[in-house]
Amino acid sequence: NLTGFGLLTSTPEFLATFEPGDLRKPWYDWHGAGGITTNYHYVLKLTNNINELRTNSGLHSIVYRMSDAYLMYAEAANELNGPTGEAYAKINTIRERAGLPDLQGLSQEQFRQAIMNERKWELAFEFQRRWDLNRWGKLVEAVKSNAASNPEGAKNVQDYHQLCPIPPKELSLNSALTQNPGY
Repeated sequence: NLTGFGLLTSTPEFLATFEPGDLRKPWYDWHGAGGITTNYHYVLKLTNNINELRTNSGLHSIVYRMSDAYLMYAEAANELNGPTGEAYAKINTIRERAGLPDLQGLSQEQFRQAIMNERKWELAFEFQRRWDLNRWGKLVEAVKSNAASNPEGAKNVQDYHQLCPIPPKELSLNSALTQNPGY
């Protein structure tokens, strides 16, 4: 019926990043069925059913997922000790469900990049991407690399967009912070 709000579509740039055979990709690249055809890459991940593309309800609101916890664990383990067996086990559990081969024998930097990719694919449209890119210091680079799909964003993004400062008024309301600035 294609009515409502919250139109979710993927960019061709995002879809091009998936590894061949990744079972998650079709959830981000729906073009139609049952007499409906579209020119867009609709995201089915958060919809109620295949006939309601504009997500008219909060039925599929994601609060927290096990895959997020696994990826956080793998990322932390890699930063502490490099890619360990347990870090590989966590990321490979997610890759297995996606129909992808296990990762192995990666350097710490290669494993870091693999985690960044897995978080992009696994948690897409769950409103975590900006915070991931901020944490990794890659927000500006990522926005600029999507200039074809987001020319205004690419033109206007600045380094200060990575900042999330606490407003001074909020700081003044919290006496613990004003009395102990290093808190």
